[in-house]
Amino acid sequence: MVMCWSHMRKRVQKKLHLTEDKNLHNEIMDDIDTVQLSNSQKTFEVATKLFLKKWKSEEKVLQYFSSEWLESKNGWYEGLQMYVSSTNNALEATNRVIKDEDTIRGRLVLSRFTVVVFSIVMKWSKERNPIRVNSKKFEHQPSITLSHWTDGYN
Repeated sequence: MVMCWSHMRKRVQKKLHLTEDKNLHNEIMDDIDTVQLSNSQKTFEVATKLFLKKWKSEEKVLQYFSSEWLESKNGWYEGLQMYVSSTNNALEATNRVIKDEDTIRGRLVLSRFTVVVFSIVMKWSKERNPIRVNSKKFEHQPSITLSHWTDGYN
């Protein structure tokens, strides 16, 4: 079942109180972030085994994580399906990239703003040029069924 990565991550963060040592919260989340980057089911399975082995002393967190995010809703990693966003809203994911990489937090004079906008458009156009070997494919239609989307919310 496909699960929105962003929502999954927020839910896990809320349950980190199960770990008494607050100093471990960031390290646990960093490891979950790494597991999420798995590009195939096999990689995901190996990564989760290593995660469980590393954090075996944190029984309450592992119990929650295993039952909630490995046994039932384990469709939150990158390699689940090609060309499907790991969040349930591709526009949301794209906006995040724009904010992180291309937003300047100050006002610009019009001439400078124009230069910045043109460079952003050029970068995004090159990345999505279908002639390029590693182009980012832009889907016009979702390649995931409505039932899978619906299951992701349950």
